[in-house]
Amino acid sequence: MRPRDIDGLLVAGRHISCDATSHSFLREIPQWWLTGQAAGAAAALAAAEKCEPTAVPTAALQALLLRQGGCAAAGGRDGCGGAMTNQAPPPSGEHR
Repeated sequence: MRPRDIDGLLVAGRHISCDATSHSFLREIPQWWLTGQAAGAAAALAAAEKCEPTAVPTAALQALLLRQGGCAAAGGRDGCGGAMTNQAPPPSGEHR
């Protein structure tokens, strides 16, 4: 989520760089939400600590994402793997 040559910037959604296998998973909208939430949470922690996003401890970011109800472990080992993509769509006319 961090551009290689630009400090202080985080990207999410289709703007991230990854291998072909990961890209096939990350090209869907729910995964954009997840990467956007992670980028926003990392930016908030960095701003609060007055540091670059790369200096934010991974454990602190994971803890914040979990408090927000997000997924925070690689491969969904925290029990939320696919949580957003496995949800049924809302009935017609309803919003979540």
